[in-house]
Amino acid sequence: MFYRKFPAPSLSASTTFQGLIFFALILFISGTVEPATAQHYTRDLDTPEKISLVVKSKTGRVNVVASDTQFKKVSIEASSSGKPVDGSDLRVEPRGTSLEIEVRDRGERDRIDLVVRIPERSKVTVEGEAGAVDVIGNLESAEVTTNTGTI
Repeated sequence: MFYRKFPAPSLSASTTFQGLIFFALILFISGTVEPATAQHYTRDLDTPEKISLVVKSKTGRVNVVASDTQFKKVSIEASSSGKPVDGSDLRVEPRGTSLEIEVRDRGERDRIDLVVRIPERSKVTVEGEAGAVDVIGNLESAEVTTNTGTI
């Protein structure tokens, strides 16, 4: 009995080349497409050598970083993974050696996370409700109050 054998499918050069192009395109797209990114707002302020910072934020994360690179300067960066952040979402009031930042409450989904970079040896007070608070660096003092956020 003779069994008919079909030849194994052969890959032509053009088919292989098209497959490689498709694979490279998929790798390129997956490497360049980022997940939903945060919408940023930044602001820099000139300040005295040391300041007294007060931050009030209900739901967002607050990071305060004291650094020697922030000599007589404060940098504020607000971001949200929801709605874009603009200047009206923050109330920033510099008064002499003190600076008060109040973050508008927009709910958990559109919360505003804040990073404030300040000069070393400054005083920090953070009042929060549900967001985590990080205070890093050489500070004169730090007072943090939060209901459910981690410190």
